[in-house]
Amino acid sequence: MFLGMARGKVGDVVFYRADGQQLSRVRNRNPRNPRSNAQLFQRAIMATIVQAYTAGKAIFDHSFQGYSVGAQNQREFLKRNAKLLRDTIAADINTPITTNNQLGRVVAPGVSAPVPNSYIISKGTYQQNLFTREDNAFHMPLKDSDETVSAYATRIGLIPGDIYTVVLFMVNEKVAYESSQWDDVLASQQYCDFGYVRFIAKDVTGVTDVLTNMGQLFEIETGGNVRSTNEISNISPGADISISGLVQSGVGYTGTGGIGVIRSRRDMDLRSESYLYVNYGTNANNMFGIASDYLLDAWKAGTVSIGDSDLILEGGEG
Repeated sequence: MFLGMARGKVGDVVFYRADGQQLSRVRNRNPRNPRSNAQLFQRAIMATIVQAYTAGKAIFDHSFQGYSVGAQNQREFLKRNAKLLRDTIAADINTPITTNNQLGRVVAPGVSAPVPNSYIISKGTYQQNLFTREDNAFHMPLKDSDETVSAYATRIGLIPGDIYTVVLFMVNEKVAYESSQWDDVLASQQYCDFGYVRFIAKDVTGVTDVLTNMGQLFEIETGGNVRSTNEISNISPGADISISGLVQSGVGYTGTGGIGVIRSRRDMDLRSESYLYVNYGTNANNMFGIASDYLLDAWKAGTVSIGDSDLILEGGEG
């Protein structure tokens, strides 16, 4: 114990090791009823956050500046987003608003698919101001008529080597869980896929070609069911960057879900503070997720089994 290598129980204290450190926790000999409402809220929230991390692990295991890849990033993602979702659900329940206007969404027990929420997807000091958000889309500054590639890059302050990663949670039409009690889309859960598009800024100094598309400014890499790199390269600077504009066509997506943009670099541990922005939909065909009002009813059936699913912000595949 004194050498920091203790494991197991000593009295009411349990010792364990994580990230090379000895840690401890109090052993609870008399736990409360695990099926209490408070427990079910906590289980639903944690399962939802873990499913989100699992789906986006390729990004989220290194998206927090100053934390080591893997376990430290995972803990930071879970801790910050569990609090955010808990606060959101509490506000939903404690505020007299309709279910359709609630902002919290959770997964169903036993369903291995994420649901979008306003997650914090990265944290750091590298400000992301290039892509601005309007409604449910991001966009870069519009280009001037006949503006050259080099002139545009200089005007907007594009730095070679900067990486802008568009993170997507794309809701599918296919239902993963349907309530046996309520005939309401917000009592059910749809399947949802994670995807990303990385825009890696080129050095375009002295390029006098007239700017027409994103491929002249960025190397583009993708993951998940998003459009091909050629299609994305042909997007005009200033055009909307949205879920429906990036997701593959003809594969059953609703166009709703979540989208966010992370700024980072390969050569330095720098990240932006970025959030997922949610398009909640407007009707039964494109709304999704179990809303706060229906959380307890869905979760009284049992608990969810939690899985796990490699450095993409920095250009690697694993």
